[in-house]
Amino acid sequence: MVENQGRAELLARELTLKNLAALAAGGQAEARNWLLEAPSAGPVGLAETADGQIVAVIGGQSQASRRDPAAEAWAWLAQAARPAAGRSVTLFGLNPWVVRLLLAENHPVTVFEPDPLAALAVFSGHDFSAELAAPASGLTLLTPRRLAESRPLPPAALLVHPAARRRAPALLSRLARRLARSAAPVRPPVDPDFRFMIVPPLSGGPEPVAAALARAARELGLQVLCLNWGSELKAWERAAQGAATAEKSRTLAGLLKETGRRAAEAAAVFQPHLVTALAQAPLTVPALERLRVLIPGVVLAFWLVEDVRLFGYALETAPAYDALFHIQAGLIEPALLEAGLDQAYYLPLAADPELFQPRPAAAVPSAYRSDLAFMGAGYPNRVQLLGRLAADYWPRRGRPPLRIPPRASP
Repeated sequence: MVENQGRAELLARELTLKNLAALAAGGQAEARNWLLEAPSAGPVGLAETADGQIVAVIGGQSQASRRDPAAEAWAWLAQAARPAAGRSVTLFGLNPWVVRLLLAENHPVTVFEPDPLAALAVFSGHDFSAELAAPASGLTLLTPRRLAESRPLPPAALLVHPAARRRAPALLSRLARRLARSAAPVRPPVDPDFRFMIVPPLSGGPEPVAAALARAARELGLQVLCLNWGSELKAWERAAQGAATAEKSRTLAGLLKETGRRAAEAAAVFQPHLVTALAQAPLTVPALERLRVLIPGVVLAFWLVEDVRLFGYALETAPAYDALFHIQAGLIEPALLEAGLDQAYYLPLAADPELFQPRPAAAVPSAYRSDLAFMGAGYPNRVQLLGRLAADYWPRRGRPPLRIPPRASP
């Protein structure tokens, strides 16, 4: 039999009050207040097991077995990927039998229960007062407010009880992201003799990506060579781009021959184990073949951080590489297979914390100060879209005209 309970009925139970007092004694006043005041999805039910233990029922679904909840918890934990004894665990969904087993293995346990009435229902039938009063080694109740704060969560392994997974998928996703950010980075063992050569483009968006990749590799302890093309070759590229069609082809051919020669010279001296070329890197198929001859066994990789639909050159050179990394999952793999490369991996760009961080307003160049800003490459279709916004959408809202300033240098 299931009896629906509201907050008032649950607060009238002796064990509920005992657990609430323990929360306050253990410095968990915020969690206590959340249980007393936060809105709930609705009444919860209380059911009893054969031996008289309380099981919470939410939305008609029992949150544990009514026949033998302890055995069910043991079986679930036996197959769960939980950490070694003594390590912290965050449990999504307050299952009292799972909590007991984790505490018995000396795991400090943090519980995130999406519904305050569900937590009160558990506390109305299970005595956790000793553990709640000593949260450092016992039981901590994590609230949605704490989850929304910017302060990092303590590192912990996340376990998701099946009965709770379906109840609040958005909160579960947020919790998983927060715990992932809190986890200490695990760095793989690094061979200090491993040599990594990076080939950047002469210009364009992938150029700073190459510099960030080089810095990250050095921080890992690798020996790194990131080619520096120098102002002469950059000027050569600009001259080629501005030349007439026939002259442009000849100039670019000469430029690519020179960049291939310089890359080969640098590689012959550095003897890299891995060469990674960024999008628009000036390496032709003959230049890549030359690298293989100079350095037997070298691994050649390409990281396409651009739209393959706009830059088709990648499909032409892809078969000359051992592996290709890209930012368009599910889009580029069939074309690469057709081109003859079966080693393609999705590798999206990440934020560089040394570059992307809050800055004082006074440190922002005046050319970039605005109420509305767009960050990204100025592809023609994007510029046209912004132009339409400036001419049409923006004035309709009764705002001043939207101005697209000329490109400014940071």
